[in-house]
Amino acid sequence: MINRGDPWLNRKGVAEMAAGFYRDVPDLNLVCDGVRAAGDHMVYLWTFTGHDANTGNPLKIQGLEE
Repeated sequence: MINRGDPWLNRKGVAEMAAGFYRDVPDLNLVCDGVRAAGDHMVYLWTFTGHDANTGNPLKIQGLEE
């Protein structure tokens, strides 16, 4: 599931999502910056780097998943 969209039903859904990222950012690198937990809630903090496949511009995006 991305951004509260429909959940993926199997590994094929995850593979299709990942293929899109690697198509657009072929040198994609994802680093875990930390994990936070409180009760039954967990947050995964990450940084995504690479270069846009179309422009060659560098990318650095930080985010989180709940």
